[in-house]
Amino acid sequence: MSRVGYAYSSIAVTGSEIVLGVRTTAAVLTGFNIYEVLVSGQAGTSTPVRLDVSRATTATAMYGVVVPPGMLNAVSDAAPASLVSNKAAWTTTPTAGTSLINLPFNAFGGIIRWVAAPGSELVAIGSAAGTTGTTQGMIVLTSRAGSATVDGHLLVEEL
Repeated sequence: MSRVGYAYSSIAVTGSEIVLGVRTTAAVLTGFNIYEVLVSGQAGTSTPVRLDVSRATTATAMYGVVVPPGMLNAVSDAAPASLVSNKAAWTTTPTAGTSLINLPFNAFGGIIRWVAAPGSELVAIGSAAGTTGTTQGMIVLTSRAGSATVDGHLLVEEL
């Protein structure tokens, strides 16, 4: 199984919008676990921000800037998912479903880190979103309140 990290930086979050999307890369049924999410703020003053992680309820091809994965194991196979960070380049913005994880923090030097307990990882199973109409293979990070610039990473494992 491959384990990869997706690091992102200087992502502007504003109001209520999809910030990042992670989707399966295979055209056939496959899946991945997200077992860690870390977000850190770059604000110059106290700036409360509320982000959450959820499944997408509408499919999209998520065109944008694909963040290359960092292989956590040098002998791993290809990455099981791709992370898209340029929300402005999406042709169709996905719709966030019910919140699975809330990530409120102060972006003025604040950091929030969610690590799944064993067996409690976020599971995404499906085929490449936007090509078959399925959304089960897409997880999104959504800004719910506040405006700031953030950095962070997601750690993903192939099922």
